[in-house]
Amino acid sequence: MLTPIVDVENLTVQFGDNVVVDNVSVSVGRGEILGVLGPNGAGKSCMLRAMLGLLPYRGRVSFFGTGPEDKKHILPLVGYVPQKIDHEPLFPATVHDIVSMGVVTRQRRVQGLALLERSGLDWRNTGEPHTEREMVESRSEDCQTCLPCEDPHTEREMVESALETVGLSPIRDRRIGELSGGQRQRVFIAQSLVRDPLLMIMDEPVSNMDVESQSLVYSAIRQAARKHKVTVIISMHDLDTLREHTNAVMFLNRSLIYHGDTDAFFADRDRVKMYTEASMHAGGHTHGV
Repeated sequence: MLTPIVDVENLTVQFGDNVVVDNVSVSVGRGEILGVLGPNGAGKSCMLRAMLGLLPYRGRVSFFGTGPEDKKHILPLVGYVPQKIDHEPLFPATVHDIVSMGVVTRQRRVQGLALLERSGLDWRNTGEPHTEREMVESRSEDCQTCLPCEDPHTEREMVESALETVGLSPIRDRRIGELSGGQRQRVFIAQSLVRDPLLMIMDEPVSNMDVESQSLVYSAIRQAARKHKVTVIISMHDLDTLREHTNAVMFLNRSLIYHGDTDAFFADRDRVKMYTEASMHAGGHTHGV
């Protein structure tokens, strides 16, 4: 049996007496695009934040088959885009500066990949050394470490590629405070992409974006999943988007209602109706029903 990329068991998030995520268990495979669907207040954001260790929780969360003691080495391989990003409007950083902050050093990345290798996962398509033997063989004769030297040209190319992917290359030198809400969100998506993640967790990343910008983002997600086997967990509420861009669905309303194939979700009219009614009751919006 293949090791799941994300394995969640009995995840519960509680604030005082209020249980916002109730005993959720789910596994996500490599290269899967999992759409997390649920009405407003369903616990989607809390679940994603708890998985990343940003909220206290009960239960167990494992990335790439590793334990909690390995999290600091694994998180550099994970990209995260929150639903709302706070920033200081007068902060004198450009778009290029913000995206550059997401670059993971080669040393941290190789450490994570080596850990995955020891866990039995093969990440040869990343182009990075993936065994301790290969890391040793990659050093130069006069280098005192087991890692290749950093290449600033490669870092610049990574940043430019991420900016191009989300359509921000023409405004790379503009300050972050001068951008619209949708443009700022694309900046932080590029910051997540620039680390070349093996897992991306995205919380309604296209909110406040125009249709063209949304298309760029979803195209980048599909390409990453198809070409590089990146696993994507993305929360959303729009049924048309869910049907077009995901291959698996997790329907959450505090507890887990459904987890499975996207086509199977839409084949069950009662299940779709359940989501639609829950979303309407919570004051949300749905399309494609």
